[in-house]
Amino acid sequence: MPTQLKAVLFDADGVIQSTPSGWVDDLRAMAPDDPDTFVDALMAAEMAPVRGQAGFRDTLLPVMAEFGVTVGVETVLEVWHRLVTDPGMLEAIAELRREGLLCALTTNQHDVRARLMRDELHYGDVFDAQFYSCELGSWKPRPEYFETVVRELGVAPEEALFVDDREDNVEGARSVGLRAEVFRELGGRAELDRILALHR
Repeated sequence: MPTQLKAVLFDADGVIQSTPSGWVDDLRAMAPDDPDTFVDALMAAEMAPVRGQAGFRDTLLPVMAEFGVTVGVETVLEVWHRLVTDPGMLEAIAELRREGLLCALTTNQHDVRARLMRDELHYGDVFDAQFYSCELGSWKPRPEYFETVVRELGVAPEEALFVDDREDNVEGARSVGLRAEVFRELGGRAELDRILALHR
């Protein structure tokens, strides 16, 4: 008899939320002399904060100084605050919880974005649990990230289904025994229904 599904673990970006188009162009405009290198440096500045090794403001400020950015740090951070949630996905999660399934957010985020998602998007009302890489000190696709998640949820790996739009993260989850499926980026409710049908 197949193992009963007890928990569904959701990635954030590309699955339940997205960033409106134009955000990269807005960052580029802040450093017109070398916009591409500036954006690359910003992405690199995210890495330590995503891993819980630094605060994002602390890694962002030196990059701004290096490129002579004249706008304030809050203006730069505002770009990371541009998030749009998928209402169909949020309703699907609510339905799964009403059916008795645990639903958890499993996402790589730095501290600024994690705070936004928890405090302003109120994901604590959406999910039974939230697992931000910056707070765990581990991140997808590392096996220990997923081991921590299932341990905290109190479920066996084979009782949890993980959905993510990145194949490397899906492989990381599978490596420790979770059920895991690649979610077509921004596929919405139809994509979730397709995946759930494979495991129920």
